[in-house]
Amino acid sequence: MRSASRLKPVLGRLAYRLGAVWAGGRAPGWELRVELDGRLLAEGRTLFVGIGNGSTIGGGTVLWPRAAPDDGLAEVVVAPAFGPLSRLRLLAALRSGDVADADGVVFGQGRSVGVRGQPIPYVLDGELSPPSSGRSWRIHPAAWRLLVPVEG
Repeated sequence: MRSASRLKPVLGRLAYRLGAVWAGGRAPGWELRVELDGRLLAEGRTLFVGIGNGSTIGGGTVLWPRAAPDDGLAEVVVAPAFGPLSRLRLLAALRSGDVADADGVVFGQGRSVGVRGQPIPYVLDGELSPPSSGRSWRIHPAAWRLLVPVEG
């Protein structure tokens, strides 16, 4: 994420993709436990955990193809920290928008998500936060209201 932040003024949206390739190729992974609605979703050496309610992450990469912002559910994708060949397949799957084809990737949907384990940095809505050994999120349906101006 730091790499992408420094490149963004020059490369725009492409910076996110380059930053992901750089970080994904170098990251050793972290020993994590991911729970969804109080049940184990994934456990072990993990390259990344993505939690969202829209279909894409920075730069327009499709990570959660089934996501619907108004369904009251968080979409979760967990990618294990396998070797270089699996990481290349994951990268290709991210580019094609079909992450389900990547080795060992796990998906889930739920109202609460917990991630525990080794301290890891979190990127929250595009901002890097300090490492933490545990975070949790809960979806609150209809918590936001938007007022949109009427054209005309």
